[in-house]
Formats: sequence, C-alpha cells, structure tokens
Amino acid sequence: MDGGLNPIMGSIVDGGVIKDHKKNLLGGFALNKGMGSVIEARLWGILEELKLDWKTGFKMVVVESDSQNAILLLNKKTHLNHQLFSIIQACKALIEDK
Repeated sequence: MDGGLNPIMGSIVDGGVIKDHKKNLLGGFALNKGMGSVIEARLWGILEELKLDWKTGFKMVVVESDSQNAILLLNKKTHLNHQLFSIIQACKALIEDK
C-alpha cells in the first residue's frame, strides 16, 4: 500500500493490494481522498489497507510503509488535539482488533 500527494493539485491518493502467502493477488483499492498532506495520505493508505485485510479475513498481516513518521504516529500515544487523531485512532483500533 502507498499514499501520495499531487503537489500541483494538493490532492492525496492512496492504493494498495492484498496477496496471500504465495503472493497471489486477492484484492486491492485505489482512492482519492481530497486535499491533504503526505503524512495524511500515508495514514489513509494504512487505514484502507487494514480495512481491506480485515474484510478479506486476514488479521495477521505485515503492514509496510516507507513513511517512518506514519509508523511512529501509530506506535505512540496520540493527543486528542492532533490534526490526524481520527485517522490514527482508526488504524490503532484495527491493529488492536486481532
């Protein structure tokens, strides 16, 4: 999964795929999330990937991201006033629902 920012338009997009242990493609997604930041795009990508995994029945997954900041946000306590609090908490809720 990955998320990105169109620097000209300022819009964020994310997409991802789910594969089984034999690397067979099981599903995927591509979404336009409107205006936002790069970190927001990465977090939306993680959230959508987790939702797809859970919907497909996979709860033991490896989530890879090239965004160290996104991973750090998911691994530390988030303050209620953080601008991305709702996305971060939604990801954490799925991660904790094993």
